[in-house]
Amino acid sequence: RPRPPAGGGGAPPPPIHVNVLARRFCAGLAGLFAFVALLALVRGQWRELAAQDGMLLASGTPAYVGEEPVASLAAAVHRRSLLECAALPAAALQGARDVSLQHQGTWYSMRVVHLQKFSGSHLWMQAADGTGVRVRDGKVYFRRGMLGDEELVDSMDMASGVAAAYFEVVSPSDRAS
Repeated sequence: RPRPPAGGGGAPPPPIHVNVLARRFCAGLAGLFAFVALLALVRGQWRELAAQDGMLLASGTPAYVGEEPVASLAAAVHRRSLLECAALPAAALQGARDVSLQHQGTWYSMRVVHLQKFSGSHLWMQAADGTGVRVRDGKVYFRRGMLGDEELVDSMDMASGVAAAYFEVVSPSDRAS
């Protein structure tokens, strides 16, 4: 057989026929390898965090023993209805953190920065922007912003179960510090 010219103008080499089973085996082997590699990566990520004493710590970072950086921390809260709050003593109201309620079909949540108890049935809770909630004589009033008017919250909105105040749960050891 004559040699093809050096310029590459000759016929291409004949194709190599690979069995269908061999191709499927190679594809399955590659898929299995990828699956094992992904499992190893996920396991390596989850090993970096550890729960200890109720905190989630980043244990894979370089740090001295006992000084691992905190990855997540949650505070325990106690939920009370807004109508219950007016009857609470002033000492119990100091832990008020958030208020949520539904008014005219809209859900509101506010962080309490100011709280004032006027009597056993009258309480005012206010957010930093002036938004406030007043509980007085078994009724709840809502004010949007510093210059808004107080509007009576509908009893249906109060019965929806959304209207509540959230209080920080403080352990006796936390109060001592």
